[in-house]
Amino acid sequence: MSKLPFWKRSPQPIEPLELGFEGSLKSLGADFLKSHPFQHALTKGEERERTVANFFTERLPKRYSVVRGQVVDVRENWSPQLDAMIFDSSRNFPIVSGSNMLLPAEALLVAIEVKTTLTRGEVQSAYIAANKLKSLRPFGREVAYERKGGEDPEDDRSRYFYALFAYTSDLSEQNWSAQEHGRLKQVSTEEKLPVESIDRVYVAGRGLIMPSQSRALPEADGIALMNFYMHIYNFLERENARRPLVPYIDYAGRMAAGWQDLS
Repeated sequence: MSKLPFWKRSPQPIEPLELGFEGSLKSLGADFLKSHPFQHALTKGEERERTVANFFTERLPKRYSVVRGQVVDVRENWSPQLDAMIFDSSRNFPIVSGSNMLLPAEALLVAIEVKTTLTRGEVQSAYIAANKLKSLRPFGREVAYERKGGEDPEDDRSRYFYALFAYTSDLSEQNWSAQEHGRLKQVSTEEKLPVESIDRVYVAGRGLIMPSQSRALPEADGIALMNFYMHIYNFLERENARRPLVPYIDYAGRMAAGWQDLS
């Protein structure tokens, strides 16, 4: 985390970082094209999910793992299937490991859903999924939707950062961000869910949207992608520092059943 106050930081990223994300944007586009030959829709989708997961795995500190699967809390409330789940694997471990992993609710920090084309139907399903995820009870408490400035000593609830990554959108490129933001607000209203249930929406080649703040950053040679990454990285560092370890003993129950008296 930066020790410099906001006003002392350079208005622009350093050139190597800027060029790095410009290259990453081009690589994402190339990997998207590589997945086209697959005929099976599920295989094609998994390849595109893996591309996004690899993007974060390669750039995040090694303590963070990026996996796919589900989340469960101690009352056995379940999340939907999630394309990319980020957690600190140096502090916590999955309940079930494999190609799909099951995380305890207290371990999950960030969830990213990957869409080939962002449509109204995909936005609707994302809001429903985000709401289901944020209805879990890590540490036995409801989650916080937003925490201004990232810190509030009086609020010890956990937060989940839920983001949408799409390779393209079915909306026209002209005035895309305003159209997409309007669709987000309309769908969230229809579903009677907070618009901030989805924390960020990034569409490759189009830009980044912050629904709760009604702000958008058009893509310009990887700048929006860099912001998308940095928002997630900063959230991980703040939220992870606030969280206690997962109380695995709570998931194990009383551990009293099945014991035999040998006296």
